[in-house]
Amino acid sequence: MREAALDTLGITWFAERPGKDDSKWDKIIELLKTGYPVVLRVDMRYLPYIWGGKYGKSYTSFGWHLVTLFGIDTEKGLAYVSDTERSDLQEIKLKNLDKARSSSTKIFPPENELYWIEKKSVDYSFD
Repeated sequence: MREAALDTLGITWFAERPGKDDSKWDKIIELLKTGYPVVLRVDMRYLPYIWGGKYGKSYTSFGWHLVTLFGIDTEKGLAYVSDTERSDLQEIKLKNLDKARSSSTKIFPPENELYWIEKKSVDYSFD
């Protein structure tokens, strides 16, 4: 559905799944420095802000949940993401976000997938 929607709208987008030996954060940090927010596929079980500060129960695992990452504070070990049904940016520990990205859940494992959208020129519009 993502591919069809973005392609239909004529939006140029890129997706990557860093391998186990690749850095899972280098590309993300590079994109954030250029002003691009990054969409991450995550297992929602490992997002403590959803579950009252803890991980969810095993039956809550779902690896096709998407969050948009807007910033990282490496000194504090925090990331700032937007998420469905939440009006403000959510603060999450990098270790928790990493766990959510690399979960081995059997229900659509997220596989560290990330994607981003290329900025369009100011005169771009879709019908």
